[in-house]
Amino acid sequence: PFIISDLAEAFANAGHQTLLVDFEAEGLYSSVAPDAQALQAAKIITLIKGFAPDFAFSYGMGGLISLPERMGGNVFEALKIPYLLLCYDSPIPLAAQFERLKSSELLRVLCWDRRYVKWLEAKGVKRILRQPLGTNARVFDSVKAGAGAGQGRVAFVGSLPGEALKRGLPGTPPLQAFAKTLVQLKLAEPCRPFRELIEAVQSALPPADGQAFESFKSTPGFQRYSDELMWLCDALYRRESMCAIKDFKPLVFGGGAWLESGLDGIEMQPGIRYGAELANLYASASININLSNSHLEGAVNQRPFDCAAAGGFLISDWREDLPELFDPETEIPSFKTLPELRELVARYSVDSAARSKMAALAKKRSLSCHTWDIRAAEMASWL
Repeated sequence: PFIISDLAEAFANAGHQTLLVDFEAEGLYSSVAPDAQALQAAKIITLIKGFAPDFAFSYGMGGLISLPERMGGNVFEALKIPYLLLCYDSPIPLAAQFERLKSSELLRVLCWDRRYVKWLEAKGVKRILRQPLGTNARVFDSVKAGAGAGQGRVAFVGSLPGEALKRGLPGTPPLQAFAKTLVQLKLAEPCRPFRELIEAVQSALPPADGQAFESFKSTPGFQRYSDELMWLCDALYRRESMCAIKDFKPLVFGGGAWLESGLDGIEMQPGIRYGAELANLYASASININLSNSHLEGAVNQRPFDCAAAGGFLISDWREDLPELFDPETEIPSFKTLPELRELVARYSVDSAARSKMAALAKKRSLSCHTWDIRAAEMASWL
């Protein structure tokens, strides 16, 4: 939600009139009878039509919520308003919607991961803008000295997918064996794109098993299996990353499953609210750690932009796009394996001068190149 609100603020600051409509609050997402949903949709359509926008933005599934057929497919198609869909980290869960809208002349898609652009093109999407995420400088460049919870220590902010850990390896015994091999490969090469991990494990199967798995990939059950396996990989990656640096007594802000994990040497804290509280944490920690979800295959997530804007020092896992956004040598160092993560934490935990210098350069880069105001201007130019 903050991405949409931050973008709305950026467009307003550029002199555009904006209207924020929460489809969920308005009842469009509710599991209600079709007639009741149609009434809610009619209210939303009347509200937006009265504002008469030149363009609309939505995040993920929000702009694609189906309306009764007689109403025109979705809100923006019904109103014949050009609209830009900001994809989730991965657009794959929206495959069915893209297939349905491939002939639309109104749909534009913003994708911040270059590895999904060809996938979108194959789905028939005609207008695609690849653009990185950004930061709200008015929030993250407003740090209050001494207000953060970082305590001058190593800090990580993020949830632990506890349900994935409880479920364990997904699928039937043969699929569990496949998953076990993939999990081991993920922990050895945590920055390798998830779809490449699947291909690598599949290519090592005996021919008959490989053909059976290829057939499975075309079934409805594969997406659920893949999602469950991805969440398990990410949960284990986060847990093992913290274990790799436990000698440095990291603070983990995530609550939930972290508080129940019982990991030695790691201090668990409740989650942190996005915004000023998070900005103050970034600025007050000696080292911040960034661990990306597997949905992001080549793109950089939100943390580098926000942490840098707040003046925090960050160590990030490597992503294909990172070098074009921040200099890994002078601004945000990166790792490709867990031993490399431990090595970087050990090096920078005793070099405050290097941390300060790199954090200052990263801050300058984020505020001069990667704000939502800049992203909004780029979008307006493209549209």
